[in-house]
Amino acid sequence: MRKLLERINQRLQGFIAQRDDLALVLRCGSAESAVVIKIVEGIQDSATSELVWVFADDFTTADAYAAAVVKNFATKHELVRLMQGKEGMPVWPSLPPALTASDVAASQRLRELMVFGRSLLPAPEGLNVVWAFFPLTIAAADEYAALMAAVLQHEYPFPWCHHMRVIVRDDTAKASVTALLSKAPRIAFDAPDLSHKAIAAALEEESANLELPIAQRLQAMLLTAAMDFGHKQYTQALDKYQMIFRYFAHTGNLALVGLALNGMGEVHRARGDLENAGACFEAALIPSADGENPPLPVMMNVILNLANLRASEKRWPEAEAYFDQAQKLASCMRNPGLKVTMIENMGEAQLEQGKAEEALATWEAAATIAAKLELREAHKSVLERQRQYFVNTRDVPRLRQTDEELAALAQAVEL
Repeated sequence: MRKLLERINQRLQGFIAQRDDLALVLRCGSAESAVVIKIVEGIQDSATSELVWVFADDFTTADAYAAAVVKNFATKHELVRLMQGKEGMPVWPSLPPALTASDVAASQRLRELMVFGRSLLPAPEGLNVVWAFFPLTIAAADEYAALMAAVLQHEYPFPWCHHMRVIVRDDTAKASVTALLSKAPRIAFDAPDLSHKAIAAALEEESANLELPIAQRLQAMLLTAAMDFGHKQYTQALDKYQMIFRYFAHTGNLALVGLALNGMGEVHRARGDLENAGACFEAALIPSADGENPPLPVMMNVILNLANLRASEKRWPEAEAYFDQAQKLASCMRNPGLKVTMIENMGEAQLEQGKAEEALATWEAAATIAAKLELREAHKSVLERQRQYFVNTRDVPRLRQTDEELAALAQAVEL
């Protein structure tokens, strides 16, 4: 498994670093796409000289896809702007109106978006913007290929897309992008084997290979432990997580110590042992947050587990604190939907402590962010949470106002 993932990671890192090709077309199925997206997101979290944007929106039509990508970008972009303003930092410029104009061709909208994204680089030289167009579902392969071909078209040696790297998914079921762009200049192609069979075989081989360094074998075992947990083989999973913890605690690899402790906590929770689950999650928080650049996805997973566990135990002050940490971390990860959900849950924890007005203020903040970022489902969820409180407290004026906001939101969705 390590070899499989390292090969893809090295391929992507090498592509980003090189200066000859504009695009890399990766041919893989829908199931394997999620793995590639995780690898790209890992590059995004650790990147120091690139600005990485990842889009997994499904492709139905060119216009719908361009609209979804622009909206996805706009939501993340606005979240960063809000955070920059709050921290007193220089604020990114607003999106150009042309990006949301419905009369602009889909390919042109994406190109304009990419040029605007490049303008956000902190320095004009030595940096790149990486765009990953990786729809999990491609409903119209030929139309998708035509859109990508139009986006990537450029004139050398003075292309519009300088300081950019583009990663494009092609579907194994119908490789229309590869067929259409096979002779196009400055485009590379790859087809990694990430089938379930290949992954399972690689994991078993690597974890059992006595010739490999023990650290490498245990990292493979970490993934097999997760697979055991997914199949409810809790004893095997716990044994593996404990072995991994002991080794990496001794060698000082804090990220893997955090992952192992978090996995142990998830096993204990699944078995109903909440006391040991909480102890493992709390222990995992320390190594997961250590260092100048801790792994954000690991930190978030641990904090979410702690927040949800404390909420299930009705230990509301702790739950509130962890939900607050999670919403702040979601800003760093440019995940606005998760941020709103965490703020909403923080309000619930406040309400359970009898801090009603504080909870209402928290929900109002969540609703404002959701509305500003056009997160309609998240906005609806927060409004419904507020509405239930007003029903319970028989606050008719504010109930009426919330009903009007919900009606206006529903109407906006229909339009």
